[in-house]
Amino acid sequence: MSTTREWQKIRRERTHRLIELGSLIGMAGIDKLLEDDRACLLGGFYNLCDQLAADADPPAAIVKLRWRRRGLRAFDEADAKKAGNRKKG
Repeated sequence: MSTTREWQKIRRERTHRLIELGSLIGMAGIDKLLEDDRACLLGGFYNLCDQLAADADPPAAIVKLRWRRRGLRAFDEADAKKAGNRKKG
């Protein structure tokens, strides 16, 4: 594989990943709550990083576990909603 083709593949994979991450913002409704205020959104992301990097109470591992559980519930709810819509259609 040529260097150009490798670079294109890496670029496509990165673009796909960024699109998936961006869709999480929409899924959570953050874009609507912040009225597409990108500076506010970026500040919120930095706040999340601060929570995970600091020696805070609760520890970062506990915070991530809580976030993960909530995220998994949201994915399950979205899947259930899609399944319900398929049955109706």
